[in-house]
Amino acid sequence: MRAALRRFRDDESGLTLVESTLIMLVLIYAMVNLVEFDRYSRFARHLTAATESLVTLMSERASPMHDRDWSDDAAALFWLFPEAPLLSGADWRKTLGVQASLVRFVPSDPSCVADCASTSAQVLWTWDGGTVESRALLAANQVLRVCGPLTPGGETPASKTLPSRLFRAGVMFVVTLAYEYQPFSSTAAIGQRPLVREAYAVPRAGDQRIESASNEALSCP
Repeated sequence: MRAALRRFRDDESGLTLVESTLIMLVLIYAMVNLVEFDRYSRFARHLTAATESLVTLMSERASPMHDRDWSDDAAALFWLFPEAPLLSGADWRKTLGVQASLVRFVPSDPSCVADCASTSAQVLWTWDGGTVESRALLAANQVLRVCGPLTPGGETPASKTLPSRLFRAGVMFVVTLAYEYQPFSSTAAIGQRPLVREAYAVPRAGDQRIESASNEALSCP
C-alpha cells in the first residue's frame, strides 16, 4: 500500500493533464469572446453606416414626401446591413426596425428669418418600416416616434427628444435603425443586446423644397 501511494505521489501525469485541460478551456473561452467581440463590432459599424447612408438617400428625394412609400429606399438596407437579411431569411424587416421622420424646428423668436435658434421641434410625419416587426423593435427600444412635439435631449436616441445640438430653425430628416443583436455563442461575454443608431440630414433640394416639405407634411395625423 505504501509503495502504491508513493508511486501515486510521484506520478505527475494526472496533474499535467488537469492543468492542460484548464488552460485549453481558458483559451477556447478567450477565442470565442474574441470572435464574438469582432462580430459585434462589425454589426455596430455596419448599422451606423446603413443609418447614415439611408438618411442621405432619403434627403435627396423630391416632394411629395409624406405619402411616399419608402420601401424601395429602405430596401438598400439589404446591402448596407447584410447581417439582417442573412439572419432572417432574406427579409430585413423581420429583424430590423426602420424609421424615417421629417422634423421641423420652430424658431424661438418668431421674427427671426435666418440662422434662428430653436427650443422646440415638431414631427411632421413619420414612416416606421410598414411592418409589425419593425414597429415592435422600435417600440421596445423606446425610439418609435409619432407626430407631435420633440424637446432637446442627449445624444441617446429617444422617441420624444432629439440632441440639443440639432435645434436650429429648419427642417431635418431623422432616420433611426434598431436591431436586436444575437450572440453567436451562448457562452460569450457579450450577450443579447439592442443596437440603435440614428442619423440626421437636411433636405438638399433648396429652400423651396424645404418650405414645400414643411407645408405638405402638416397633414400628418
